Amino acid sequence: MLTNLGQEGEGQRLMDLARLMPLADSQNRYQKLAGPLNSHGLVDAASTQWKLIVQHGNWTEEDVLGAVRDLGNKAEKDDLLAAAHYWEQMLLACLQAKFGFTQPEGYIHIPHLVQKTRVKALLSAGKVDEAIPMIKLAHRICPGDGGLIETVVPELEKSGHPELADQLFDQTHQIMTESCQLFAYSGRVRNDLAWMSARCNRRLDEALALARRAVELSPKTASYIDTLGEVHFRLGQVTVAIECAERCLEIEPDNAGYQKQLDRFRASQ
Repeated sequence: MLTNLGQEGEGQRLMDLARLMPLADSQNRYQKLAGPLNSHGLVDAASTQWKLIVQHGNWTEEDVLGAVRDLGNKAEKDDLLAAAHYWEQMLLACLQAKFGFTQPEGYIHIPHLVQKTRVKALLSAGKVDEAIPMIKLAHRICPGDGGLIETVVPELEKSGHPELADQLFDQTHQIMTESCQLFAYSGRVRNDLAWMSARCNRRLDEALALARRAVELSPKTASYIDTLGEVHFRLGQVTVAIECAERCLEIEPDNAGYQKQLDRFRASQ
């Protein structure tokens, strides 16, 4: 903070002093140094401390796992493969008899997140064929994740793998449809299925009915109205899509994502 205020000398002196903190003191380094640095926007300085914690800490310590998680979150912005690498290290702690995830979902969520992040990295680099084994693995781990499907199906179609795209979409669509039947009054599960279908440009009439029902169940939820707008847009009903985007911004006027949607819809006219 002092460095940002122009007091570089004093700021550097305090940072040098902080580095004298015992390397094995992960708790103090994480909670009293790295945490405040990160909360004040000094992410690079916090990252230096997180790396020291990981290098010198014990994998049974919560602060070490927190540092690995934070390093992954930071890397996610510009290096997806590095983010996946850091998050995968969280699983190393499971090899310790003293450690386990507090929620059993963690044993599914973290491996799935790692594989899905690697898939996104490879797809963004145009390496579709290399990504396919990881796509299949991520889908086996969590076959009901619409977020994975909306990412990979358009890329598989463009790269000449329509059969795999069909298979993945149909399997996930069936699972999500069963969730809609199981949770008859859940707007979220209907919204998620409608959004996946819209982003994959498939089963749009069905998606429209699902999106409308989600909005009926929760009329003030902007994300559901956003999904409804996306479905209308995919159906070529641009005027209605624009109205939906405008409603989203009335509910959340500072949401950049909804503004981007509105600009996208208007530009298509």
